[in-house]
Amino acid sequence: MILTIRWQTVSAAHLVLLLSACGRPAESNNRVPATPVRIERVHVIKERERIMGSGIVAFRVEMDLAFKVAGYIEQIFVEEGQHVRAGQVLARLQMTEADAQVRAAEAQSVFAARNLARLERLFADSVITESQLDEARDAAVRAQAALDVAQYNQTHATIRAPAAGRILRRMQEVSEFSARGSPVLRFGATDSGWIVRLRLPDRQVVRLGVGDEASVTLAAFGGVTLTGTVGEIADAADSRSGTFEVEISLDALESALRTGMIAQVEIRVSQPTNIAYLSPQALVDPDGLDAAVFVLEGDTVRRHPVRVLRIGAEKIGVDAPGLDGAFVVTDGAAYLRDGDRVDVRPVEPSSSTP
Repeated sequence: MILTIRWQTVSAAHLVLLLSACGRPAESNNRVPATPVRIERVHVIKERERIMGSGIVAFRVEMDLAFKVAGYIEQIFVEEGQHVRAGQVLARLQMTEADAQVRAAEAQSVFAARNLARLERLFADSVITESQLDEARDAAVRAQAALDVAQYNQTHATIRAPAAGRILRRMQEVSEFSARGSPVLRFGATDSGWIVRLRLPDRQVVRLGVGDEASVTLAAFGGVTLTGTVGEIADAADSRSGTFEVEISLDALESALRTGMIAQVEIRVSQPTNIAYLSPQALVDPDGLDAAVFVLEGDTVRRHPVRVLRIGAEKIGVDAPGLDGAFVVTDGAAYLRDGDRVDVRPVEPSSSTP
């Protein structure tokens, strides 16, 4: 009986050891292996952000010139690209009808005035009633109003230059019927100066301020760069694109510029921004200016969104709030997911400004 108990005890002990030994390798085999990576430390610096965009060159003041009355165009005295002086006659409607209306209105006005003078004398002699005199007065007023309208139509059958400028486009031609207010000529005022209009998304517009410095590069002139400042920022977004229009006022009055030229714009935001410069391979999931990095937390990583602010030759500047001093994955970041284990290789040198 004693021998039997000892045998059972020894057998149970061996059984426990055997099960324990078998269990440990099984747990190790099921664990996901760590991904080998390299990391670098994030150093945030304050720097003036640069916002890039493309825009169109234009005169600060551009307008469509039209006749204020309808009629057939008799003459257009200017061509596209022509410089004009203030008050210069640019186009004229056929004046036959307008001149006839003025002559008829003048005759009616003269007749009404003479009739009123005659009736005033008769009223003074108590020959007519006051109501008859009032009718004559009303007739004289109506005749003068008709003359004013005819003269207005005659005057505005001519288009004159509102200021010194340049004809940008002819939109109608001689003998065409021009409806009232229909654009005939596109005009740009040269004394108003030049601007560049561009559109930016809301996340960039909110960082801008009127007066921020800008550089404007024109490919048409072999990459010549002009200086300017932010002049106007739209308060409302375009309903179709969701972007905001920004005007850059150019400092120089370049006579060689042409409306519609393409310009590359770089705006230097006056308020400094916190920027972290990272190696390009640290950024994953790029989508426009949005991307992400993987931040080291113990032996795992956490996905952290960032916004690209600047692209340099060797480093990329990002807006990375809360990451100053943290370590982000560089080599191997493209193979990671949020929460993955990592095997960190030797730390890369600290990032620096490009």
